[in-house]
Amino acid sequence: MSHTINGASLRTLPPISTISVNNFNVVFTDTECQKSVQFHNNKDTKVFLRWLLNTTVESSYA
Repeated sequence: MSHTINGASLRTLPPISTISVNNFNVVFTDTECQKSVQFHNNKDTKVFLRWLLNTTVESSYA
C-alpha cells in the first residue's frame, strides 16, 4: 500500500511487525525493511499512524 507524505510516496508491505513513535518521528518495520518517517506536526503524525494501523489490521483479515 502507498501513502503520500509531503509529496513523496511511501510504500508499505504489510504486515507491519513493529512501530515506534518519538515526537514527530515514526519508525516501522514491514516485510521489506525498517523505514523512518519524520513529520512537522502532531496532526500529520497521528494521521499517518492511523493509516499505518488500519493497513496492518486490514492485512490481517485479508
